[in-house]
Formats: sequence, structure tokens, C-alpha cells
Amino acid sequence: IEAFVNSSCCPNVQRINVRDHMFLRASRDLQEGAELFTCYARPLRPYDQRHTSLEAYDFHCACERCQLENAILDLDDVDELLLLAAKATLADPTSDEPVTKAEALIAAALEQNLPAAHGLNLPSLPLPNCPVSASRFAMLRSGSLKPAVASEEESFCRQHQLYLMLLASFGHFLQAHAAMLVKHEDHLRASIALAKLADVQRVVLGCSEAVAATTRDMFYQKLLAVDLDWRKAAEELSCSLISYHEAYGG
Repeated sequence: IEAFVNSSCCPNVQRINVRDHMFLRASRDLQEGAELFTCYARPLRPYDQRHTSLEAYDFHCACERCQLENAILDLDDVDELLLLAAKATLADPTSDEPVTKAEALIAAALEQNLPAAHGLNLPSLPLPNCPVSASRFAMLRSGSLKPAVASEEESFCRQHQLYLMLLASFGHFLQAHAAMLVKHEDHLRASIALAKLADVQRVVLGCSEAVAATTRDMFYQKLLAVDLDWRKAAEELSCSLISYHEAYGG
């Protein structure tokens, strides 16, 4: 059956191998009759890299995520950031700079290009009615500012989903950054980096084994950071348990 499943860069099923059997398991709520999608490419990669890998299948992906990236992100800016990130990582493997620059690029691109993107047909990615400026968006994300009215809260929530979807293009930054922090035993920063990675994975992959594994590692790193006092890592524990429940159904 898996050979008949089309590809999307935001799949709704996950492939699970058990010995010589492969299962497709829903990673999102599915309506009766909904088409199933897996991802032929590596989903936590930029648009160009995903599409290059899809050339072997002789088709061009025009899923909602790809449409969003085309409308919001300048691919030349993405390539430039990839080069800068490679240099920064060589200089300091634990540097936050690549991730910080990716977040800033996406926030600025949303502020600049969202107003012109309302012609897109993205049923599962509703666009905000009143886009939030990059500076205000950053303050709302940090919690230092609260939405002024209910309509701003709705717009912020929608814009944040788009932000995470676009950040998935730099998911390999997040994975590599978290891995280096774990390697250098910087447990608290590793826990924070893994939490950010899990947020991105959840938007792109849904309730998958990958999210469960990431939240497990997040909890473990937080536990090490607080000298194994699980009460100080209760939020991370709860998040991990929920992710495992969603991925495995109990």
C-alpha cells in the first residue's frame, strides 16, 4: 500500500517498520475519505534540498508547505543563511547564532510577505487576518507581551503556526544544535533546544515517533540540569508523556 501513497512535505501518516512488515499510522486526525500522504524527502530540510531529492521521483511538490515557502521565503536568503550557519558552526559548534538568524529571517519574511500571500489556497494553514509585526510577534512569543484583543490573539496563533512551519526548513540546524549541546553536556540549553525542535516537528510531522523521541530527550536533559529532581522537570515530563500517548495511542 505504501507505494501508492503520494508525497507531501507535511505528511499525515508515519511509516513504522516492524521486522519485515511496514505499517502506515495516522499522525494527524483524518476525515473519512482523506488522502494519505507520506514524505519522500527529508522533511526538516529547506525547499531546494527537498525538491532536489524529489527529482528522482520525477515530480514537483506543490503541497501547502511548499506553496507557503515559495510565497514567504526568498530562496537566495535561505542559501546565504545556510553558508553563514556552516561557518558559524565551525567556529563554535554550540553557537546559537544559526538558529537565531533563521528565526529572525522567518519573522522578517512573514512581516514583509504575509500581506501579499492571502491569495494562497492553504486549507490547513489559515493565514492571519491582521499579520503581527516582527517586533510585536517576538514579544508575544517570549511572553513579555499579551495580545491586546481576541482578534490579535487569533492572528498571533495562526502566524506562529506559519512561523514553525517555515522554521522546519532549518530543522537540521535545530537537530545539529541540540546534538552538540547534548555532546557538550550543556543540559539546560540542550533541553530548551530540543523543546524548540519538538515544536517544529509537531507542526510538520504531527503525532509521530520523532516527536516522542525528541520530547523524551528534552525531559532527560532537563532532568540532568536540575540534578534529577523530577518535580523541577514536571512540565517536560508531561509534554513527553503526551507525545508518547499521541504517537502510540496509549
